[in-house]
Amino acid sequence: MGGISEIPVTTGVEASGPAERVPPPEFPFAPRILELPLVGLPPAQPALLPEWVALGAYAAHSYEDPRPSSPARRLIQTVFGPIPSPAVGGRVYDLNDKPWEHHFPERFLVGDGGHTRAIIGVDQRPGTPLDLHLGRIVAQIPRRNGVIDPEDAIQFVTHHTLDYVGWAEGGAFGDGRPTLPWDRQVQLPPTIFNAFDRAAQDAPGLGWRDAEAECPVVPLERWLNLRLGYCIQQSLVAALVLDRVGVSVRVVNGAIDQGPGRSSGHTWVETLDGRVIDPGWRLIVPKFKNSDPLFPERYWVGDSYRFESTNYPYLILS
Repeated sequence: MGGISEIPVTTGVEASGPAERVPPPEFPFAPRILELPLVGLPPAQPALLPEWVALGAYAAHSYEDPRPSSPARRLIQTVFGPIPSPAVGGRVYDLNDKPWEHHFPERFLVGDGGHTRAIIGVDQRPGTPLDLHLGRIVAQIPRRNGVIDPEDAIQFVTHHTLDYVGWAEGGAFGDGRPTLPWDRQVQLPPTIFNAFDRAAQDAPGLGWRDAEAECPVVPLERWLNLRLGYCIQQSLVAALVLDRVGVSVRVVNGAIDQGPGRSSGHTWVETLDGRVIDPGWRLIVPKFKNSDPLFPERYWVGDSYRFESTNYPYLILS
């Protein structure tokens, strides 16, 4: 991992996987999950996504850790993410700061923060493969008199997103290892960590250090075809489904505390009324329950404290 000596750096690799999931409460409607033909759907139009995108390094978060056993008092969370280039036009925005009243963009790219997995491509324009996938998931949400109640939709994605994007093997290790076919093909040069080191000296923000490398882009529907992924794919699918049925949510990227000076990157969904949905753990809880007295910005979810990054970059395609 990159960084400068007095400021240890945590990367945005995948957080803990199935071992930390908690048993979900009974879903009130217990709908039957249909075996829909999610592979080989006839799209009206193909996804319009690049095959490769330039990679940059960002300072996503910094915080003070007063615990005596922390390796340093100030720590920086640094992540890799997509950046625009002459070949791939667009603008970098903060995914954590998406306004509640805004829908998710039709086309965007986002990474998991690490350097061992492909960048995720989203193209949900009408008729694309992802649009058809999401539409079929929406069709399985229970209805009351033919209408989807927002709370029913929230409960559905909380407890059933894993039926569409289950945990890939790498999620159980929490170290970002590539276990899916396209991730094993990611070959980035070690020089990318020069940009990583420089980003660790920056204040958190959407400015980036060019890693002078390209990362492959994999459309989100390929994870749906395989029915495997990690926390970021699970959260994206849950959020995009809720967005389609009119529930205001945002995707939150942050980390789970793993002791003094240590954290592991994680992604979840937050609702407008202040609840945390973690579809990978089949869990929904109020956001500010049992706040940590040492870190008032953190909150307890499942069996651990987590915190939101100051910003998390994603590239909205032009």
